Amino acid sequence: MRSKAVLVMTLLALSAGSFVYADEVVLWDNYPGDVLQNAAYNMSSERNTQVVESTWIVDDVDLLQVEPGFDPGLATLTRLQWVGARQVGFSYSLADVVILGSEGDGPADVKYLAEDLSYTFTDYDPDPNPDPDTQTYCGELTFPEPISVADLGLSDSHFYIGVRLVGDGYQQGRNYFVTSSIDETVRGRTQGYAKGTVFGAPDWTPASEVWYGYSVPDNFEFAFRLWAVPEPGSLALLLVGGGLLLVRKR
Repeated sequence: MRSKAVLVMTLLALSAGSFVYADEVVLWDNYPGDVLQNAAYNMSSERNTQVVESTWIVDDVDLLQVEPGFDPGLATLTRLQWVGARQVGFSYSLADVVILGSEGDGPADVKYLAEDLSYTFTDYDPDPNPDPDTQTYCGELTFPEPISVADLGLSDSHFYIGVRLVGDGYQQGRNYFVTSSIDETVRGRTQGYAKGTVFGAPDWTPASEVWYGYSVPDNFEFAFRLWAVPEPGSLALLLVGGGLLLVRKR
């Protein structure tokens, strides 16, 4: 009898992760309807490529603007999806992800950084970017360990997230983060931010200023979606609790 109980609990523990992930929801959608205003507008977000110095593009998530009835403080981040553009003929086998807190009107301290992550991608066909040397794609990665929003230690329910591809060697290829819009639209509290000494932005700078070289009214919003599980802890406890009841009845 005891061995059966142990077996049941073991199976429940192993299945808890998949049970929780089945309840994923889109926490933040920065290109609703898959709409890309102009895929030819994109900015460098890459490491170990033709750009010798690493670059980043990040954009913000405002947890006060998520779906009504959804408590973001209980959420666990699970998956990131984005639209990128890579130079064809080269390989980019891994990706980096960064999450930053906010201060004032821009990114602040690093809350999470994971490098050399596996990811998958699907090329756009037809490609919305007419440049024959660049391929637009939709990338996706699952975080190695789910990220609790509560553990990020945010001061005002606002953070920035970014992703970049890692090339397989210097002097090889380029990768870009594609914009969803460049106009007066603001999704979140601010536009996206860029960082790259090679482009004159050693510190986090509004993407429009890096692109144009001066302050403009346009906002650079980047195409990404962030997935989360609403209440992973409680869901897992419900599953295990049901297992305990089943064992007790047996």
